[in-house]
Amino acid sequence: MTYAVYSHSTSNLGDEIQSIAALQFIPQGAKCELIKRDFPWNPRPAHHTRFLIANGWFSNSGLCFTLPPTITPFFVSLHVSPEFRLSKSAIELLRKFGPVGCRDLHTLRRLRAENIESYFSGCLTMTLRRSFAHTGGGGILNNCAPPSVTLGRRTVSVSQMLPRIGIHADSRIHRTIEKIANNWRNRSVSDFNQLPPVDRWILKRFNDEQEHEEDHDRFSRARGLLKTYSTADAIFTTKLHCAIPGIAMGTPVAFFNPTNTPDPRFEGLESFISDNSGTDASKEPRTYDLTAWSDALSSLVARAIEMRANPLCFSKERHLLEDLKNAQRQWIDPKTWATL
Repeated sequence: MTYAVYSHSTSNLGDEIQSIAALQFIPQGAKCELIKRDFPWNPRPAHHTRFLIANGWFSNSGLCFTLPPTITPFFVSLHVSPEFRLSKSAIELLRKFGPVGCRDLHTLRRLRAENIESYFSGCLTMTLRRSFAHTGGGGILNNCAPPSVTLGRRTVSVSQMLPRIGIHADSRIHRTIEKIANNWRNRSVSDFNQLPPVDRWILKRFNDEQEHEEDHDRFSRARGLLKTYSTADAIFTTKLHCAIPGIAMGTPVAFFNPTNTPDPRFEGLESFISDNSGTDASKEPRTYDLTAWSDALSSLVARAIEMRANPLCFSKERHLLEDLKNAQRQWIDPKTWATL
């Protein structure tokens, strides 16, 4: 059986970061393919079976839940956005291959409301310390600036505006970050707005290089992002796909919620995500020890890879779920934890 992870058709490299987290669990030398998350039947049907680590964000296309019969999915760290309506076929698929691991409590409630057996897994990027342990030495990273902003009728590259940090869709956040970062350990701030160079390591993990050349480029650049996060002395960010990997690696992170409103993506992760939300200038980068949670989630995924099946379908493997739940206990409100 061939292994598989998702590739994506969005402009968000955070999607590739999710798949790189999944790639950690594919055995070295094993055959691994890319499956388009939003168009899993394309580019052509395969005639061999594939075991897919199906993690990440599901929101744009109902086709993501129309898998061909040659794909066996292991649904873990799933986020279903609030505006996404689960179709009857999607519900049937999730029931068939459950229990389903949910990245957040919002998704957990939605799936349980549809009588889909599910549990709270957290995000698979919480396991990234396996491959990207924090080393530091790279300075303070501000990963909040977008690639460009609109000023009147002109779209201006952020690189043209540096080191002016205040021009942003929400300049309050940038002013707060500037104030904290400039005083934090007396270090200077580097704005991160350029994609890292291509990392050719990623090409060694797949078997269809020419067919997925564009995907490989995205994966290699996402891996470059992760290297940047692991070498930063501290990270200031409004991006969830930067905050969780950075925290998992052991990098000090200050996360700022750009909307200052409750976000369903954060539910269950508030102990180490929303703690640094808003524009409070008293906030500083912090480290969080997620080792127990990461290890328990890693054990579950590694066992799925070994079995090429969802281990939680087997009673003798259910201890993996209890281990995961116990590891989450210190991070979740007791009343909420009791319902997991």
